[in-house]
Amino acid sequence: MRLPNALLVVSLGLLCLAMPVRAQATIDSISLAIDSRYVWRNYDRGGPNARLAAGVGLWGFSTTASSRQPNDLRLELGSWNALTDRDTRDVFDQYLASLRLGRCFAACENTEWIKRWSVSAAANEYALSNASGKQSTTEAELGIRGYWDLERIGSTQIGANVRPYFTVDRDFNRYGRTYSEAGLATFLDAIGPFSLELSGSIAASNWPGANNASRPLGYHGSSLQLALMRDLPFGDMRHAEIMVGGGLNAPSSAIGSTTGSGTVRLKLLGPIFR
Repeated sequence: MRLPNALLVVSLGLLCLAMPVRAQATIDSISLAIDSRYVWRNYDRGGPNARLAAGVGLWGFSTTASSRQPNDLRLELGSWNALTDRDTRDVFDQYLASLRLGRCFAACENTEWIKRWSVSAAANEYALSNASGKQSTTEAELGIRGYWDLERIGSTQIGANVRPYFTVDRDFNRYGRTYSEAGLATFLDAIGPFSLELSGSIAASNWPGANNASRPLGYHGSSLQLALMRDLPFGDMRHAEIMVGGGLNAPSSAIGSTTGSGTVRLKLLGPIFR
């Protein structure tokens, strides 16, 4: 049985990045999540899954957090690994390296990038080390993200926020087709030291359906998630985030059937390493 140790591979990568070529580069997030089902872009790949992710600020806002810096350059790393039935499910293991350039175009005075309106372009490289067919693929991605702080609607006090996004990805090797996704998220009322986040998305694509059957461009899938989160500050500018959530995955009938899943995640936010 082949059992690639994704945790070791990604950890070694992070140790290398902890000694950046550029002195200003910094690892600003590391997370580990366990999902009860392995769902990626609405494709349901069966039982439990482990996800590792890390974000590395290379230049611009990620390294300065300055309201005068409209640009941002980041390296994002990730892995997805099936935790059970490795003899058959290890073919779904995949690893991601993404280089993303962002540009703020509105609300740029905010000192949190998430509260800015921005456009981005990214090159995504996926490695599928155990796949029987093509074992790597490259994507080009364009995206737009924003933030609305809703104090009130008319005379009604709201005190909410909405974070919309839209992305388009073009795959050049594995599928040679296009995937697009739109979604939004909002934080609901706090419950003591906890906060609730509700998010949803809808996607369109001409990616293949079950058994790699060809599909025309159309509805790909949708999802809905509700998460309970707790933020735990520690040290200077660092904090840990614990999340427990559940969601619903509703793919096109040509791709699969509707399923539910749960997730537990621990995320460290930094700067963690400089």
